[in-house]
Amino acid sequence: MTTTIKIDITSDVVCPWCFVGQRRLETAITTFKAQSHDNVIFDIKYLPFELGGKNGLTKQGIPKVEYLANKFGASAVASMNARMADLGKEENIAFRFGGNRSNTLDAHRILYLAAQKGIQYKVSEGLFSAYHEHERNIGDDQVLADVYAAAGGDRNEAIAYLKTDQNADVVKGLQQKALQKGVNGVPYFEIEEYKISGAESSQTFVSIFEKILEARQV
Repeated sequence: MTTTIKIDITSDVVCPWCFVGQRRLETAITTFKAQSHDNVIFDIKYLPFELGGKNGLTKQGIPKVEYLANKFGASAVASMNARMADLGKEENIAFRFGGNRSNTLDAHRILYLAAQKGIQYKVSEGLFSAYHEHERNIGDDQVLADVYAAAGGDRNEAIAYLKTDQNADVVKGLQQKALQKGVNGVPYFEIEEYKISGAESSQTFVSIFEKILEARQV
């Protein structure tokens, strides 16, 4: 008999900890299924949280280094990036820190469209990789369409969609709901009744999966 574990992940594509958290969740799911839990289906949904949404960033954006220096101070950026690079290696993420930091509303809109097509997980992974590993501007319509198509979506559909403001209000409404729930940082995981703020270890996720199955007596 199969059983489903529902996971809602509130995150932003430009957040490196969200990428780390996703990889740790992937590891946890793989580990858990290998422990004779092939009957478990994971229903994963990504919810929007636009970091820096009120800072006036455009679709073109500004260099990441400049953005981080403005936020944290130039002297802190090098050590922050070095720490993130080391953490990335542990999760098989090759963090790079060039490219631009842009507005992420359209990235969240393409993720919302991807959910309707059943490819949201692949698009999420593609956006994380494009931004953090390949220094691509995820405010650019062409980049977003590339990622969408690589995940199995229709590139022309994505381009046409991005030329409109379709679902922009929906995305903003979902973020407002997150704020009303008390989410003030990402990643934020809702695994059935369990809530996790931050990129916890893979074992933490596995322990939660075990508790859920134990409660269901599966």
